[in-house]
Amino acid sequence: IKKTITRNAIISAMHNNTGLSQTDCSILLEQVLNEIANTLATGDKVNISGFASFIPHQKNARTGRNPKTLEDVTIPPRRVILFRPSLGFKTKINVVGN
Repeated sequence: IKKTITRNAIISAMHNNTGLSQTDCSILLEQVLNEIANTLATGDKVNISGFASFIPHQKNARTGRNPKTLEDVTIPPRRVILFRPSLGFKTKINVVGN
């Protein structure tokens, strides 16, 4: 069974585990997510010890092909975020070595 974790689910879990109000938990979550997003937007790496690293990576322009028309198309350069789980996180979800 696949489960989607929503912001509200995280806020509820924070509320249940800390006793803080849901409003305070919502504000804290937004501040954490904004800090991560702002750091990545400046091109800096985010490392959450024991969980993962988020690494901004610049992809160069490249040539692709439209599969319908077989026409060559230039794909512009873009920035992507790489997710690198920590060893502890990999061990916890049982995917070490994959």
